[in-house]
Amino acid sequence: MIGTTDFTTEKAVEMEWALLPALLKEWHEETWLKERLVESVQREFALLDNPDFGQQFYQYCQLKGTQASDYMYKCWQLSDGGTVITSIRFFGTNLAKPFVELVHRDFHIDSIVHLQSVANEVYEYHKIFNPKYLRLFDGQGIFSDEEENISYDLHYVAAPISFIKQLPLPQRYNDLQLTIPNSIDLFYEKYKHSFEQLLVEQPHYKELISLESKEDLFQLLAQKTLFCVEIDGQWAGLVAAEQRQEQYLRGFCVIEELLDKEWRGQGFGVALQRHLIERLPAQDNDLIYGTIDDKNMPSLKTAFRVGRKSIGKYVFCKMLEAM
Repeated sequence: MIGTTDFTTEKAVEMEWALLPALLKEWHEETWLKERLVESVQREFALLDNPDFGQQFYQYCQLKGTQASDYMYKCWQLSDGGTVITSIRFFGTNLAKPFVELVHRDFHIDSIVHLQSVANEVYEYHKIFNPKYLRLFDGQGIFSDEEENISYDLHYVAAPISFIKQLPLPQRYNDLQLTIPNSIDLFYEKYKHSFEQLLVEQPHYKELISLESKEDLFQLLAQKTLFCVEIDGQWAGLVAAEQRQEQYLRGFCVIEELLDKEWRGQGFGVALQRHLIERLPAQDNDLIYGTIDDKNMPSLKTAFRVGRKSIGKYVFCKMLEAM
């Protein structure tokens, strides 16, 4: 039911700290992490029953039968006494693919049975959208591939840059080089062509990746974190990262990594990422991180071979009411 609860920002921060991936607690200072958690929780609590947010979301979607209040963050008390904060979302901004995000909760979910119960009850709160899934972040590795009604979305894959720099250089490291583009226009045409060719070769990637804009890449060029990949003196692809903080992740996020067909499957991917890491203007405790779709096994394997580790993944639980 919806109504008054004693779920405070302090309780939410306490639970988020308990759910935080253990590796992050090794990589970052406790004080800094808790400050970031407080900021994140406060931002999300500010969206609870926020009419301005609801109206903006509604103006974008305007699904038949809905109103602005349906799009607001909501706090619900479950039948077992637990409290959740949820929000309606759309996979890939596709309005035909609604799901519910489990933003915060004041209890642990330690089994698929418990998760399924939560998902089914939450469905009732958002049934105007007929959502198909409940999504949450699993930073403890609770759920496995074999679970019924469970599927996975994005993995967060990260590692301290200083740690990776201490590892031996990978094979083929000396067989490629990174250069800074001289012209963003010429560079973008090459990038666009390589991207379109990849989608021709791998059509299923259309739901997993998207073309970066020229404007965004220009910003990365200004940061000197955008590079052409050259093999045997010729264009072979590109790689780019952005220096930023994403909640409790601090460092450089991998924005794009693309090799042309003739160079893929030859061990260049690991060498490419290591070159990028060596070129980044990293500070102490900066991470190299990014999200990789669960279905994109080649990219996951490459990231693991570089030295990055999965710190968690988004889990989708099918709502039985939507079956």
